[in-house]
Amino acid sequence: MTRVESIQHRACRPWRAPSIEERLCLGPATRGELRKLSRAERFNAFTLVELLIVVGIIGVLLVLIAPAFTSIKSGGDVTSPAYTIKGALDTARTYAKANNTYTWVGFKEVDVSQDASVSPQISGTGRVAIAIVASNKSMDQLQ
Repeated sequence: MTRVESIQHRACRPWRAPSIEERLCLGPATRGELRKLSRAERFNAFTLVELLIVVGIIGVLLVLIAPAFTSIKSGGDVTSPAYTIKGALDTARTYAKANNTYTWVGFKEVDVSQDASVSPQISGTGRVAIAIVASNKSMDQLQ
């Protein structure tokens, strides 16, 4: 049985593991042998166009999914200020213990749309100002 007949014969029957004779490669097929093979037997790989189309579809899907990842980032917008406040409280506590003093931490909401010189200040939304004050006397001693 020639190589072409073997290849054509294999195409007609269900797939099975190749025998040792079929696995031995006796060299490339001639042009005449390749013409006798069906198109499916000659082209068993993806073309460049097919691969580019798949990559393009994946790119479009990533662009459509990207807005979902921006909402994940907004969750971190709350975490960062919380750690800033925790850091300020830790600093005040450490200072008070190290110097044997009292510390007060104050928070005030400041409207960023108003100038600081405007009086009276109307509380709004925008920023939270943090102030840390240290004193050698407690509130009981100040009164």
